[in-house]
Amino acid sequence: MKRRDVASLPSNCVTYVGDCLQRETKYLETREPKHGHQEGHMLFFTHTDVPGIIGRVGTVFGQHQVNIGQMSVGRATQQPGGHAIGVLNLDGVPPKVALDQLMAISAIEKVQMVELPALGVMPDWLS
Repeated sequence: MKRRDVASLPSNCVTYVGDCLQRETKYLETREPKHGHQEGHMLFFTHTDVPGIIGRVGTVFGQHQVNIGQMSVGRATQQPGGHAIGVLNLDGVPPKVALDQLMAISAIEKVQMVELPALGVMPDWLS
C-alpha cells in the first residue's frame, strides 16, 4: 500500500476522522479532568485497519519509555481492513527513532505529532 496523507484519503474517511474527534471531545467533556483530556503531546497516525497495530504502537512507545495516557482508534468505514486513524495522548515527547519505528510498520501510512496547550490556556496563535 502506498503511503499518503490525510488530505488524500477518501472524503468519507476525513469526515469520519472529524466525527471521531468530536465524539472523543464530547466524551472527555463529561469526565472529571483527572481522567485525561486533549492537551499536551498528541500523536495522530493513519493506518490500514489490520490486527496488531495497537499492540505494535504500544510496544514501540514502551521500548522508549514513553507512556500512552490515552488512545483512541477508529475506522473510516464500518468494515474492517480499510483506512483508520489512531490518536494518542503521550506523557512525553517520543524520540525521533520511535517515530521512525512507527513509520517502519507497513500498515502505518502517516505519523504526526501535535503539541496542544494545557486545558484553559489559550494557544499563542489565537492570542
